[in-house]
Amino acid sequence: MQFVTDVFWLLFFHMIGDFVFQNTFMYERKYDSKFSMFSHCILWTGAIAFGFFFLWDVSLNVYQLSFLFTGHYLMDYFRHPFVKEDKKATIFDFDFFFHIMQLVIVYRWAL
Repeated sequence: MQFVTDVFWLLFFHMIGDFVFQNTFMYERKYDSKFSMFSHCILWTGAIAFGFFFLWDVSLNVYQLSFLFTGHYLMDYFRHPFVKEDKKATIFDFDFFFHIMQLVIVYRWAL
């Protein structure tokens, strides 16, 4: 049961990093501007790192942070050509699943 609760908290921090910290300006420009994509991924990675520190008093190492940042960057970058109105839900389901798997891997790695 503890694992399920922990994954819930990881989802919470994922949502904070992916939606709350990503303003409209960043969302609209992240595929046209490497700086906007970089900023979005840094904020997301920071939200996850804060979650690990806040919940479990764990500071993620540079490899874990790089894994989170790079995975998020690549997923967001490569999904962009596939985001069409008729397939948007399927792409975002895959995106969400990928990010959750990423979080679970780091959770197992860090704790």
